[in-house]
Amino acid sequence: MRPFVRCLVFAALVLLAASAFTTALVRDEVTITTDRECYALGDTVTITVTNNLDSTITMFSQPPWTIYEASTDSFVCCYVYHVIIYLAGHDSLVYEWPQIDYLLNPVQAGSYYVTMGYQDPSGLHTVSDTFEVGGLSSSEQTSWGHLKSQWR
Repeated sequence: MRPFVRCLVFAALVLLAASAFTTALVRDEVTITTDRECYALGDTVTITVTNNLDSTITMFSQPPWTIYEASTDSFVCCYVYHVIIYLAGHDSLVYEWPQIDYLLNPVQAGSYYVTMGYQDPSGLHTVSDTFEVGGLSSSEQTSWGHLKSQWR
């Protein structure tokens, strides 16, 4: 009987470890995403913050995100109002960024990332997403426009 108990305990530990491992891999409870990976210069970037948790998260500015130029980590945009925003579980917020920097100048073509900090019941966290500006013209961003651009 003793080997059976050891085997049962070992199986329970393996299942517990596997459960913890998959929980650690799936960290998409809160996300920040852009609606596309590549934008023409001047196109509006749509940014969505999604809380897939059952609990409310807290963000500490409006808008709750900041945009950086990826190659230099230079701060590009964030017109921030210091307010606390609560986002209920299974809810989203959608923002639009018109590709202007903090001095209201149009941004240059390049790689960018948007990042956001938030607090949930387990502590403070950061999420981010990357995107390109200036990679395609507006007409090339549709599949027909992209196909036409290949034949030029």
